[in-house]
Amino acid sequence: MIQCEVYAARQSVPLLRPLVTARRLVDTAVSLHVRITSDNGRTGRGEAPAASPVTGDRLGDIESAVVDRLAPLLTGLGITAAGDPVRAGVDS
Repeated sequence: MIQCEVYAARQSVPLLRPLVTARRLVDTAVSLHVRITSDNGRTGRGEAPAASPVTGDRLGDIESAVVDRLAPLLTGLGITAAGDPVRAGVDS
């Protein structure tokens, strides 16, 4: 069985040139970096940028979705030989 661990961290990176629109000036890109690691050393990484003026996605909402919703589902997740996910230690 493979045990999963979820790690999330905020990152703010200055842009080489500020992005200027009719409503605002953006000089940094803010995103949430996510790393999921299994006990056999396999790691997956992803990034979710917060672009609230464009998409409405706020960094706090993205972080909450990963930390409060996704992580509890994946932490302790087992993967069977057939590749079907099953919750470790939870009766269906």
